[in-house]
Amino acid sequence: MRYWQPLIRRLRYRSRSEAGSAIAEMAVMTPLLTLMFVVTADFGRVFYTAITLAQAARAGAQYGAQSVTKTADTAGIQTAANQEAQNIGAISVSSSRLCKCPGGGTINCVTQYCAGSYGPAQVFVQVTASKTFNTLMSYPGIPGSVALSETAILRAQ
Repeated sequence: MRYWQPLIRRLRYRSRSEAGSAIAEMAVMTPLLTLMFVVTADFGRVFYTAITLAQAARAGAQYGAQSVTKTADTAGIQTAANQEAQNIGAISVSSSRLCKCPGGGTINCVTQYCAGSYGPAQVFVQVTASKTFNTLMSYPGIPGSVALSETAILRAQ
């Protein structure tokens, strides 16, 4: 009898006694790994939605900042913002015109003149894009929906 045959018998016995342990470990770990994957995917989706909302608000503000007259074109601003956010579905867009003195302070946009030697007011457009984000599944202790909102302010040319 060769010297390695008893070693092979011991290895065969050991492999038979541990045959079901890999399946049991996999049965325990699969739900945990799936949950971790879904949580990670939701976490990434929240950030993707927030970044896309910021880009949409910026696109709307860039459209409105092309001229002083376009700061009041709410339909054009909404169209520009919605085109930027096509990947995340419908968003809510609101815009407003702001007038500020170069030295500081907000004034009425109708008069557009600052008291003192500051000269004419600077016109800005403010665009806010918002969306309610819904998670893929409900998690204990974490809300299932979150209201996300991003704002961009640009000075009109």
